Amino acid sequence: MFTASEISTWTWDIQENRVFADANFARMFGVSAEDASGGPIEHYLRAIHSDDRLRVEAAVTKTVQTPGRAYEIDYRLVQADGSIRWVIGRGLVECDDEGVPSRFTGLVIDITERKRTEEALRECHERYYSLFSSMAEGFCLIEVLYDQQERACDHLICEANPSFERHTGIKHPNGKKASELVPDLERLWTERYAEVVKTGDPIHLETRFEALDRWFDISAARVGGTNSHRVSVIFTDITARKRAEHDIAYQKKLLEALIESVADGIVIISPQGRLVHFNQHFLTIWKLPEELLQLKSDSAALEWAAQQTADPASFLAGVHAIYDRPDQTVWGEVAMKDGRVYERCGSPINHGNERLGWVWSFRDITERKRREEATRESEQRFRSLVSVITDVPWTTNAHGAFVTGQLAWSHYTGQESHAYCEFGWHDAMKPEDRERFSQAWAEAVRTRTTFEFRGQLFHAESQSHRHVMARAAPLFNPDGLLREWIGCCTDVHEQKTASERLECMVAERTTRLQETVSELESFSYSISHDLRAPLRAMQSFARFLEEEFGDQIGPQGKDYIRRIVVAADRMDRLI
Repeated sequence: MFTASEISTWTWDIQENRVFADANFARMFGVSAEDASGGPIEHYLRAIHSDDRLRVEAAVTKTVQTPGRAYEIDYRLVQADGSIRWVIGRGLVECDDEGVPSRFTGLVIDITERKRTEEALRECHERYYSLFSSMAEGFCLIEVLYDQQERACDHLICEANPSFERHTGIKHPNGKKASELVPDLERLWTERYAEVVKTGDPIHLETRFEALDRWFDISAARVGGTNSHRVSVIFTDITARKRAEHDIAYQKKLLEALIESVADGIVIISPQGRLVHFNQHFLTIWKLPEELLQLKSDSAALEWAAQQTADPASFLAGVHAIYDRPDQTVWGEVAMKDGRVYERCGSPINHGNERLGWVWSFRDITERKRREEATRESEQRFRSLVSVITDVPWTTNAHGAFVTGQLAWSHYTGQESHAYCEFGWHDAMKPEDRERFSQAWAEAVRTRTTFEFRGQLFHAESQSHRHVMARAAPLFNPDGLLREWIGCCTDVHEQKTASERLECMVAERTTRLQETVSELESFSYSISHDLRAPLRAMQSFARFLEEEFGDQIGPQGKDYIRRIVVAADRMDRLI
């Protein structure tokens, strides 16, 4: 209902162009009392807002030209103080007996408050729609549907914002039932919304829609009074977050399993100095009591650990020095009272410019240190042995190249590592032996058989080439692949030169002996010739005596003659 101050009346004598208005009308249009008692209509039209004036004039003219046509129009009036008021004008044209329009009677109602309310509602609606359309969260207004037994059986999507589709993947949901949009949707959701309708209590939960294979963060509240079946639902697709949380949880479990599986003792310290995580090996190394573990204090754990080291003060100083260099990964060794030695590594955990803590690892290197010491002692013995023996041991890779340090080779030949590396060691051979050496070595590598070679190798101490005998044997992996060669060059220079001197002496003495034999042969020939002459005479005279005087000599004489002949024959054969 309008109050009296909001309604004013007027009558326009069309033929005389005189307007008669009440006090409210005159006040709203800002006319004088004289104009209110019959002033021209033009005086009234001046109060109408310039943007509305032509529209009002056209409506008045059309009404006058069309008797019986109702006149109704809203427009703005500019008040004397410059303020604006909204009014709605209504009226009807009356005609005289001849049908000519004679009087225009009407009223004006002040609707400023209504317009302001409508404008506020419009702005509110625009803000709502803007928010409704632009909000990142999915939003929908639903109505819970009930069957004949008053049981919630479905829900209707009354209105949904654009983000609804982005979050759910469901297109054009307005005016459709949930069962139409997602046939496999769990009935549980309709029941939950029905509970909100029944109790009026809002709900908030994170849950997974099996039918959509998505996770949502959902808030739902009843809209309207106790008889309302409508529920507003705001939701966000948190599937990515849930998957990320699942991946993080998986990675955390994986990391914990990995940390637990390694042989190192590992502990993670927070920036606030608390033990965040540690594995069983860490506890085995440091034997922290349960009360310290409950405190989770890094400083308390450090004090306990320091007492188990060989030098507690140095241990603590080293840790504090590492904490003073927060951007560096630091390595060191920790000696324990019981003789064990651990390799310690401290590394910062950073994310951009944010410090997330420290990770410490402790590796038992006691056996490695012992092996290193044994290796060092072995190397010292080897160096000492190399310095006193003449043999030159060496090793190559499977292809016959020097790839490691060859101390004995360098000591003997004077070649530095850059000179003998790869196949540079062949250059230490005497130039005329190199091609033959390289061919023999290549053949041994190709056939994977024992290598043997005799030649001359440069000797740094004497600055000359000395005779050596080289031998090398291949070593194989269990799978049959050639791994390396182990060889040795034996200095046989003294034996070689001695052998050559002996050969010269033998040749010289052989020549002299041959000359002596030749002389003896000449002497023997001369002697044999001189001796044979009397023998022949003896043989001849003995046979002559036997033939001429055999019957006079007798048996004993014949025996003497026979003996002379036999002795002479034996002597002749000896000569």
